[in-house]
Amino acid sequence: MEKGQKGYIDHKKKLNLGICIGFVFVIILLYVIGLLVFKTRNNYCTLVAVILVLPFAKFLVNLIICFRAKAIDKDFYEKIRATNYPHTDFDLILSNKQNPVSIEALALDNNTLYLYTREKIDENFLRTNIKEFLSNVKIDANVNFISSEEKFIKELKSLNLKNRDEKEIARTKYLEKQILNMCV
Repeated sequence: MEKGQKGYIDHKKKLNLGICIGFVFVIILLYVIGLLVFKTRNNYCTLVAVILVLPFAKFLVNLIICFRAKAIDKDFYEKIRATNYPHTDFDLILSNKQNPVSIEALALDNNTLYLYTREKIDENFLRTNIKEFLSNVKIDANVNFISSEEKFIKELKSLNLKNRDEKEIARTKYLEKQILNMCV
């Protein structure tokens, strides 16, 4: 499953949980084998077990981030799909300088982002982070936060009425790719 698809957060939770359980099992197994074979803690098995704690910690942090994130409601997802707007992404976790933010739905149009989240966020801080990230790849984009499902659907319907040329569509796809790069 790829970033931007509905169910990505749940998929990422399950994947990271499985990987964390696997790491714990291997770390404990290596430590116990080292104790049984060498009769001391100071051995190569223990060294490898200690080194494996670092990647385990990385996956554990991702797991915690995913458990904090909110997935999009099925009804709201169906309403968005009913608009037939092509440039939408779902279940995103935007990384930034302070803490990751759960974005349930994202719509893109040319150089404008429309983000929907139920989470209470510091809009100015996140807007600045997104613009700063995009400026590194030479994109100047407008960032709009929408906290109402009805307003988000209304915005998508109005975007659907626009006629776009190939250049605008290509720019929108490039913007989408860069935003997905910013996500966990």
